[in-house]
Amino acid sequence: PTTLPEPPGTAPEPQPALDAADIPRPPVTLPELAPQPPGSGEPSMTEPFGERSGALTDYIVSVLGGPNGTGTAFVVDHVEAARGGVGGLLLATTRTVTGGMQRLLLERSDGQQLHGYVVRAFTDRDLAVIYLEDQHMPAASGGLPITATATVPDQMPLSLLRANGQTFTATHRPTRRVMAAHWLPTSFTALPDAGGAPIFDQYRYLVGMITCNTSHNSTHLFGLHIAAIRQAVDQYQQERRSNYAYCPTCGAGSWAGAFADFFYCEHCGGVLPHAQHHPHRYPRPEAEGLYQLGNRPCPHCQAVAGIHRNRCQRCGQLIDPKGEPMRPR
Repeated sequence: PTTLPEPPGTAPEPQPALDAADIPRPPVTLPELAPQPPGSGEPSMTEPFGERSGALTDYIVSVLGGPNGTGTAFVVDHVEAARGGVGGLLLATTRTVTGGMQRLLLERSDGQQLHGYVVRAFTDRDLAVIYLEDQHMPAASGGLPITATATVPDQMPLSLLRANGQTFTATHRPTRRVMAAHWLPTSFTALPDAGGAPIFDQYRYLVGMITCNTSHNSTHLFGLHIAAIRQAVDQYQQERRSNYAYCPTCGAGSWAGAFADFFYCEHCGGVLPHAQHHPHRYPRPEAEGLYQLGNRPCPHCQAVAGIHRNRCQRCGQLIDPKGEPMRPR
């Protein structure tokens, strides 16, 4: 067979190669995260994400036996293992959940119960940090996917996820109230527990943690942005390397708590854990540099450590506003 030549001008013109970014793709539609009543159906947010192994609930635990009932905590960072030691995980929850407790009972999504230890609290943000040995939650070593944005758009769909797989949805609530940037106004008005559950946006990125805080004239709850949580955790990591000790009264890291013979927190004047049952709490001259100077001396021990709630921060004795000794009622 013979091939006839094509008429002039009819040859197909060469097409430029398309770049991968120019190839049209159908829009991706994420499934809706519908709220589920307790104990019904399968969890709606337990699919694996990214290259990490495990499900979202592997990073979340229930906090049992708290002063305000059951709460929730989730993994935010890890602690490197010391020489010959075991590494650990740092979990975030609310100060409302932990209160002044130091040891907490945690429950994983599979029902396994573990013991965690409160190592730091930030009362101005209603945030508490819990330490848990890494060997108890090996699947949770990677962490949750965190949003890269500093703000959350108004009306953005939000979802809470508990350790048992229950999900609850709401939105980011627009407000004219002037507040700190780390607070997230939400349309949540009630919680199934004492708070501390992670908040995800519609793309399943972690944007914060729900708290029980409300405004004076509204029942809507506020969340704490993940950037503020990470900043607080980084601060604790620095304090941990400086040999601070945890004061459960105010939640701060105390230099005095790192020494066995110093009895009072230099931040709040509270009795430190190791001195709770000490038979004799007395002033220590070598602790002078830890406390604020320039205050009037205590009439009991003559220390100038300062007075908090009518008590000397050195000896703990009662003092009236005029500086005279007081007898306990």
